[in-house]
Amino acid sequence: GLFTSGPRKGSVQSGKRESETAPLKQTATRAPDWSCDSELSVNLQGDIEWTPIIDINVDVDKGTLAIKLDADITASVAALISAEAHCSATLDRRLPQKPIKKLACAGYFCLLIMLQGVATIDVKGSIAGSAELSLSADFGVSSTIEVNLATGEADVQVSSTKLRHQ
Repeated sequence: GLFTSGPRKGSVQSGKRESETAPLKQTATRAPDWSCDSELSVNLQGDIEWTPIIDINVDVDKGTLAIKLDADITASVAALISAEAHCSATLDRRLPQKPIKKLACAGYFCLLIMLQGVATIDVKGSIAGSAELSLSADFGVSSTIEVNLATGEADVQVSSTKLRHQ
């Protein structure tokens, strides 16, 4: 039909939709290099199906046009976010901050002894994680529009069904 694309999965309540989606890792896109220190991938997929029923009536005797629209809508969204970071640092500390100095002189000869230690620590770490989620929902909408063709006045009524989700 005009508003369809691919095989229909049906409403959430029908039980035909699976709560688990196909692995999203296979189609994930890497974030730009400048946005992360290591790796971030995000994948978002979704689809919307709707089944509209449109009824149009023209009553020439009354001079009215009536349009009735009923539609059932099913929407599904799935997302996968994965991140991984690697960090490393080397830290140095001089102990003491200023070196200890001893000077000994005898005649024209001097001996200077300086003592200072350097402590070095290498830190390396990695962290990784991912989150995957999916949501499916059904809802319906009904609308009636009646237009007086002589005056142009319109009467519009709209209602919706309760949201059903999984």
